[in-house]
Amino acid sequence: MGKMEIRLNIGGLKRLNFEKNFTFHLGKQEIKCSRSQAAFLSKACYDKFLSDSTVDSFSFRTEKTEFFLPYIYKLINGDAVDINSLSSDQMSIFRNMLVELDSLSLLSSLKSFQETITKDNCVEILNKKTLFALDVTEEQEFISSHFYEIEQSHLLTISIDNLKKIVESSKLLLNNESSLCDLIIKYDDPSLLPFLEYSSLEMKDWKALFDHFSFSCFESSWPLITSFIINNQFTKNKTNNASRYNSIIAINYKNSKFDGVFSYLTNKNGSNPASDETISIIASGWDKYNTSCSSILDSAKRNESDWYFGSNSSMIFDLKSYQLLLTGYSLKAHSSAWSSDHLTIHGLLKGLMMEKIGLKSIIEIQMLFIKI
Repeated sequence: MGKMEIRLNIGGLKRLNFEKNFTFHLGKQEIKCSRSQAAFLSKACYDKFLSDSTVDSFSFRTEKTEFFLPYIYKLINGDAVDINSLSSDQMSIFRNMLVELDSLSLLSSLKSFQETITKDNCVEILNKKTLFALDVTEEQEFISSHFYEIEQSHLLTISIDNLKKIVESSKLLLNNESSLCDLIIKYDDPSLLPFLEYSSLEMKDWKALFDHFSFSCFESSWPLITSFIINNQFTKNKTNNASRYNSIIAINYKNSKFDGVFSYLTNKNGSNPASDETISIIASGWDKYNTSCSSILDSAKRNESDWYFGSNSSMIFDLKSYQLLLTGYSLKAHSSAWSSDHLTIHGLLKGLMMEKIGLKSIIEIQMLFIKI
């Protein structure tokens, strides 16, 4: 990488006034310079001069300010500071110095620095410009469009704010979704989980995600995960065009990629959905009845004992008597220690007959709208 230099053009100042009538205090050390140099270097000093013309010193508050000494000395004497020659620690020190001087604006000259961005240096440039509060839009877009070509070890050094901008970009290019999944696991920040396209993950990716992150980390991602489950489980009804889906959908999760996920979710609530309405439905014409979903439970067709012990546990909604058309389900969590290891949803045509929703390990995720 070439040089990225900051230099103050103080030639004119030397001719006008170079009397050393101002002091920078850096711990036990100090640097003498002219008031003109101090004002040129530091906006904080300049502002003080405007309010009090007798001010003749500036004291840094940061600890270990002696590390600022070489940089201040170079700048007030018109010498260059090459940003690219600084280590990460030195860059942090230099930035802290500019913050105290209220002089981050000096870095504006770096914006016009013509550094050719490549897949090898793009992350380094991004990190340095971020450190100095410079615009990094160009670097973010470059990294998005070359994401698949950049070493993962380099990507792991990017700040979380920058990484979110990169992976949410429409320009993002990946070898596959598994590579992004692996990066998120190694980065170890669950706030990145919503940026995954879950429908493109492989079984090994699901297992790795659920092994690494606690299930509570997926709160904002459940709608995406649910969508994946629904899209993979519902199939078109090829024999009857009146229904969009087959009448029975089973999600078997024991010893599968979702092993443990549903168990975690259902164990969050130990209530009985028949009485506390942890399940509801969405139906056309609902508003005219001014009643809750439990009111249309067909108790004659619901055996309470089956809920705890049988494999046929279900809730029956009498939509026919109410002349309602089913437009969606809202499934919330319940727990049954005796339930089977699967979820079944039974749907009949267009809500013209009673709907049966199997309640084995119902998942608390989001509103599941199954449009008929």
